[in-house]
Amino acid sequence: MLRHEVRVDVREPIERPGRARGTDVFWGLGWSLNSTAAGDVVHHSGANSTGFRSFGQFSPGRGSGIVILTNGLGGGELWTRLVSAIGDL
Repeated sequence: MLRHEVRVDVREPIERPGRARGTDVFWGLGWSLNSTAAGDVVHHSGANSTGFRSFGQFSPGRGSGIVILTNGLGGGELWTRLVSAIGDL
């Protein structure tokens, strides 16, 4: 699930600071993988029509991750700002 299966040239890596800054985007099996100087950061997001927004990411090499669940239409903006501020912990 975490192997680079398909290179995705039409998407930019998610904005993260420092060594967590993505260089390339790939699809695994169900996960998006951003290549970084510190190794891959694996992530997935979701939403529905009621305002629920979710995002989860982890760094297999560092053994760290984050899950963000919101119940508002602004949830996508919230998780985007959080991830761009904290990177991959």
